[in-house]
Amino acid sequence: MIINIFRTAGVRVLAALLNLGVIIIAGQQLGAENMGKISLFILSVTLINLVSGFAGGAALVYLIPRNLNKPLIKAANLWALFSSIITCAILYFLNAFPRDLTWYILIAGIIGSVNQNILNVFLARENIKMHNIISLIQAVFIFGGISIFCFLAEIKTIESYLYAVLISYSVVLLVSAFILLKSKHEKYIAIKTKKSLSILFGYGSLVQLSSVFALLTYRLTYYYTEAFLGLAALGILSVGVQISEAVWLLPKSIATVQYAKIANLKSTEDSASLTLFLLVFTLIFTALAVSVLTLLPESAYLMIFGNEFIGVKAVIIALSVGIVLASMNNILSHFFSGTGKIIFNLFSSLSGFVCVAVAGYLIIPGNNIEYAAWVSTGAYTITFLISFIVFYVLNKFSHLSLKKGFNLLIAK
Repeated sequence: MIINIFRTAGVRVLAALLNLGVIIIAGQQLGAENMGKISLFILSVTLINLVSGFAGGAALVYLIPRNLNKPLIKAANLWALFSSIITCAILYFLNAFPRDLTWYILIAGIIGSVNQNILNVFLARENIKMHNIISLIQAVFIFGGISIFCFLAEIKTIESYLYAVLISYSVVLLVSAFILLKSKHEKYIAIKTKKSLSILFGYGSLVQLSSVFALLTYRLTYYYTEAFLGLAALGILSVGVQISEAVWLLPKSIATVQYAKIANLKSTEDSASLTLFLLVFTLIFTALAVSVLTLLPESAYLMIFGNEFIGVKAVIIALSVGIVLASMNNILSHFFSGTGKIIFNLFSSLSGFVCVAVAGYLIIPGNNIEYAAWVSTGAYTITFLISFIVFYVLNKFSHLSLKKGFNLLIAK
């Protein structure tokens, strides 16, 4: 397992560096206002992918080892197409994104939803290596695409980013689908699409409802900031958020492998011991990483992203504690998902959403982007505390072993 974690972390580091390059290019070449539009584009596509996951997505990781996989994949992809169109239409009528981004969001949402299904099939089979390769390909093509469009084609508009994303998603779809079709499938008995959707919705609906509330906990401040402070302010906030969330590289790598491992473990006590060890490790790592970000001077951020991004460091400082707690909550949520206790993820993420919805509406208007970051930190804190209390009550730490958790981590 530890080898998979290091491989996944290595890929995520490379992907993060490429993503950082994308942010730098977009910030310097496109400006704060276009960065605000890009953040709304990403958020809309992510919401479409999450709704698609109500019958697929991450639920496939848990369900495929326990069910017959091929019919589930087919049903998940049919739902991905249908749900992407409906969700994009709803977001359009809610004015959740600028109208000129509609077709880009719809196409990216459909392709991205199918891509996430295929990637989760690789995770379900514990084929972490292939999952990592495909993820890296996506990052490479987005970075390469925006570089070519901005510097060679000299397209200094948001289209340079949008074209890069669509090309990247399309390449990932072709490569991953080809690999999946060529791989050996386990034997299965044909199941009708209706039955497959029933299986997927039975588990996936709770998983994704939790994920939707979690995403809104992380990103509802984007909508408030755009509505009350403007697109340029949202651009600055989004850059600060993305820099801060870079700290999640290793914790997310750990959680990805943890989820695949726990979904295939039979002992709840083993799963809890592994989770406890990873929780302690994540606390130490993220606390150190966040400290580095907060110590960098504002001038360093302005030099990298441009003079329009004054206030980025204040956002990072306000998010620092919340980022640490959210990274730990990520470990806990993967424990609940991997052991089938997804109702607790739903409860904690719903609590975080309610917090950010109320506090954001009351605090952000009339203030600056730093207050939006503090609202997020408050929501992250509530979400973590609820998850941690549930984890403690369910497992009783006296029955768990950090040593056992470490041994499970390093076991092949």
